[in-house]
Amino acid sequence: MVLGTQRDATARVAPGGAPVLVLSLQRRDYQAALLATVAAAALSRVPALAALPAASRALALASLKHQARPPGSKLFAQGDVESSLYVVGSGHVQLVKPEPAGSNPTF
Repeated sequence: MVLGTQRDATARVAPGGAPVLVLSLQRRDYQAALLATVAAAALSRVPALAALPAASRALALASLKHQARPPGSKLFAQGDVESSLYVVGSGHVQLVKPEPAGSNPTF
């Protein structure tokens, strides 16, 4: 089954058989588990975070704010005061440094 699609069949416990134990995972819980897995993998690729003790990594993981950003949106701007460490879990980010001559080299 694909999450978010309309079901095209009915599921029911077969009559005359033994009771069935059904385990379900709500979409939001599945998404949270998936995000936690992606975040843990992303944190493990950051040397400063990978070197932390397991309990500290778990605290960092629990403190993460998951954000989906559309293409072209700004994470921070040149001159902003740092207040967060950004770890890119998937996708690509461009760093652009405006120069006085008007060029915008991209890193």
